[in-house]
Amino acid sequence: MLRKNDGGSGNSSQNSVAEPVARSEPTSLLLRELVAHLRQNRTQLREEWVGRITEAQLLTAMTKEEIFAEATSVYDSYVEALQTGTFEALQTYARNLSERIIPRGVETHEVVGIVLLLRDVLARSLFAKYQADFESANSPRRFCRCVSAC
Repeated sequence: MLRKNDGGSGNSSQNSVAEPVARSEPTSLLLRELVAHLRQNRTQLREEWVGRITEAQLLTAMTKEEIFAEATSVYDSYVEALQTGTFEALQTYARNLSERIIPRGVETHEVVGIVLLLRDVLARSLFAKYQADFESANSPRRFCRCVSAC
C-alpha cells in the first residue's frame, strides 16, 4: 500500500510523495488470497455488480454496454491495486472516469453508489466463500476490512 508523505509541510496536497507501507506477512497472505478469489470469480462478480447498478437505476446516462465496459475497467484496476499495493493508477483512472462521465450527466451520488455496490457485491461473495470459517477464523471480517480499506 502507499502512504502520502507531505514532506513535513503540514499540507498533504502539496509535495506529496507515495511511500510504500510495509505489510505484515499475514496481511500479504490474506491479500493474495483475496486477489485470487476476485480473479477466479471475475465474470460472475462483474455481472452481478452491473446487474445491481442497473436495478438501482444508476448511471442511466450510459448504455448497458458502456456500464459493463467501465465496470470491467474499474474492477480490473481495483484488483490490480490490491495485488500491487499501489493505488496511484486507480486514482488516476478514477479522475479520468469522472472527467468522462460527469459531463454526460452522471451525478456524484451515482458514482458513490456504484462504488458502494461493488463493495457490497465483493463482501457478499467473501461471506459466502468463508461462511463456514466465520466463527473460527473470522475470515470474512478480515477480508471486508481489506476491501473497505482499499
